[in-house]
Amino acid sequence: MDYLLMITNKTRITLSSERIITIILVIIYVFITDRIYKAWLYPNFDYFGYHYKSPSLYLLIITHLFAILPCLWIPIKLKRPTISIYWFVYLLLYIPSQLYPIYIGLNNNTDLLLLSIVLFFSINIIGSTYLLQQYRIKPIIKFTDRQFNFFLIIISVISILYLINIYGRSINFIGYKDIYTFRLKNAQLAQGTMAGYVILALGSSIFPIIMARGIIDKNKFLIIFSIVGQIFLFSTQGAKSNLLAPIILLFVYFIVYKKESNFGNRLTKYLIISLALILLIATLIPINNSSIAFYAISEIFVRIFSMEGLLTAQYYSFFSEHAYTYYTHINFIGKIFTYPYGSVPLGKVIGFEFTGNQLVNSNASFIATDGIAALGLVGIFIISFITAAVFFIIDSISIDLDVNYTTIALAFITLNLLNSSLFSTLLSGGLFLSMIIFNLTPRKELKGG
Repeated sequence: MDYLLMITNKTRITLSSERIITIILVIIYVFITDRIYKAWLYPNFDYFGYHYKSPSLYLLIITHLFAILPCLWIPIKLKRPTISIYWFVYLLLYIPSQLYPIYIGLNNNTDLLLLSIVLFFSINIIGSTYLLQQYRIKPIIKFTDRQFNFFLIIISVISILYLINIYGRSINFIGYKDIYTFRLKNAQLAQGTMAGYVILALGSSIFPIIMARGIIDKNKFLIIFSIVGQIFLFSTQGAKSNLLAPIILLFVYFIVYKKESNFGNRLTKYLIISLALILLIATLIPINNSSIAFYAISEIFVRIFSMEGLLTAQYYSFFSEHAYTYYTHINFIGKIFTYPYGSVPLGKVIGFEFTGNQLVNSNASFIATDGIAALGLVGIFIISFITAAVFFIIDSISIDLDVNYTTIALAFITLNLLNSSLFSTLLSGGLFLSMIIFNLTPRKELKGG
């Protein structure tokens, strides 16, 4: 059933019932995101940067309107794998970055208005890739399904043996009372080796792809192999993300299990339910600040749903007064041109500026690092076009593959993208490797899932 949105002399624009549901869900999501800031983040984490300054009415209306407007045209159905990434960027990065800076108030109203406008154009520039027809990129090598699975397993086993050779008896499968001491010790063992890159490649790309193939093909061995592999990676460096990866992949599978599922609405709905329940518990039940419940709620609200909004505000404030990096924060560019902050990584520059703690590493999204830090508001436009191009290439490589397979395989990398530079995600975070593996993936066996 379609509902009439607007009629002109030449054009008839209709709004489908699915789109109306999308709009309603996003409005509810924006309301809850806003409420989380006022009811939990500001009262508990003002010291961490979640300040509250009452914004002007016009700024409040414009930022909230810009937060909602993109849902009028964002693709809802999962017809390309990057649509899932786009929705995560929209909900977990774009909306908090529209709403939170006006409360944090590190910049004046004019600057905050400019940021809001540029972010609005940015999300739509990235989405413009869906106006283009995908370009079919043929596989470099043609594997059979069995040969391809064997290829992934062999690569994984060789990599695991390499890591065993590096870490030896320091591998701990049980868990650690002092995980940070463990990480420091094993980081020293890995100095001068390729261990860090191998772990990132396995954890962000190869194991998620193996698990995605296992889920789609109902191959229990591949699923178990991937989960055991992630546990092994956790035992080498103690990165909790390796333990979370299988859960994240299963969550995304739960959303996409139907062909061309209504991904946007389903994702928004489940995030709303989760956030509303947690917020209800947090506000109605007295919770001690030192309790496990307080820690768990804070991890969800701060680490997953709000940090990028805070960091967008902090990066924007800092680079309004300090030198841009002009992309020298990217490793290979920094080796050619001078990085303005010496040997201090970008995340630690921002962390120290706003907390006074040299150990705080405020790694932020591609919008903050490759956009604001690199070239200010102009940088946001540039990185948005680059991101759109990367999305187009991913979709073109994956054109003949089951979209559920590629979406599940990219789920963990998506979260990396929300917390780091696009270039870091491409080069060391597993995205470029995943694109190569997608190109090699057999078409016949996975087509149609």
